[in-house]
Amino acid sequence: MMIMNISRTSEPSALWYEAFVRDLQINGCVVQAGMVNMIIGAIDERNYGRFVLTNTDKDLYFLGGVDPQRGRERARDEDVKKKNHFFIDLDLRTQKPDITDSEIEEVGYSLEETLAKHPFLGNWRYICFSGNGLHIHYFGDPVALTSLEHWREGMRHLISTFEKLTGMEADKGCVNAARLCRLPGSWNNKQGKHVHTVLLMYRPDQKVDVSRIEQSGAKMAQYTKTAGTNETEKKWEKGLEGVG
Repeated sequence: MMIMNISRTSEPSALWYEAFVRDLQINGCVVQAGMVNMIIGAIDERNYGRFVLTNTDKDLYFLGGVDPQRGRERARDEDVKKKNHFFIDLDLRTQKPDITDSEIEEVGYSLEETLAKHPFLGNWRYICFSGNGLHIHYFGDPVALTSLEHWREGMRHLISTFEKLTGMEADKGCVNAARLCRLPGSWNNKQGKHVHTVLLMYRPDQKVDVSRIEQSGAKMAQYTKTAGTNETEKKWEKGLEGVG
């Protein structure tokens, strides 16, 4: 298994960022990038570097799997045709305002051992310092979405599982198909800061079965109708065993 960690004193290779954006590409879809309220354009590994360098004063976000017909209008959930990526967001500075950037990065490195205990969550591909916390990125083969609600339910439970495993609080709002994520390599300009977001760890060979998110959400809906809370939780946990 290949694991690449940046040193504590240097930036990761630009190739990491090109690989990240390349991983987001899905045939027949685009990766939108811009700010929360304005899409600037579509990105790929060829224009990623220029896009970041010309927008250092902006908080940049991305969303993959978007219907090209959406153009520069921000995608809604129903405009996300396929998913090959999802992420978990740890906003550590909100929880601990005095935490330093170095301390946040150290938490990121420590997640490797903690997440290795889980057969699904252990298969992350990138961990990113976001300026205020960490983003844990997962990738797999593209899957078409059939139920937006089942996707949300699957993500809700995955986040809950992550919290139980790590003892850390994650952003419970990062569940919908069109949820934006900060673009690695760009700058966090929130609250008067100008902090570079960086990829801390990269494992190019890691992948998950993205379809399991929606499948698990569908099972949760079914079990909720037919079982009590305890039984539902037990069956739900079993549904994530052996996933990789």
